[in-house]
Amino acid sequence: MKLVEMDRELEPAGEPDAIPINPYPYGLAITLGEDELMKLGLKELPEAGTRFKLEAIGVVTRAESSDHDADGDVDYQCCTVQITELGMETEKKPKGAAEKLYGRDTDDDGLE
Repeated sequence: MKLVEMDRELEPAGEPDAIPINPYPYGLAITLGEDELMKLGLKELPEAGTRFKLEAIGVVTRAESSDHDADGDVDYQCCTVQITELGMETEKKPKGAAEKLYGRDTDDDGLE
């Protein structure tokens, strides 16, 4: 599956001390409570900024399009997807060339 960056272009804030705006749309954030974290096998709360790989299955629960100005073309489209199955794992560090060839990093002397 191809991953696509979902951020959007934002206009620069007018004041230098303005609160930064999240470049990702509201609907792309999910909140996982204690029960969901346990089901996913996360025994400790991950720190803010930790990257995870997610895999999910969802069901479209609403699909909508509208022609607000009645000119015959679609002005707005959206759909709501209910996530029904979710998997999550910490993003793995990419392997270097040495690790790919030799099974370990060449800088690793094998000592603990």
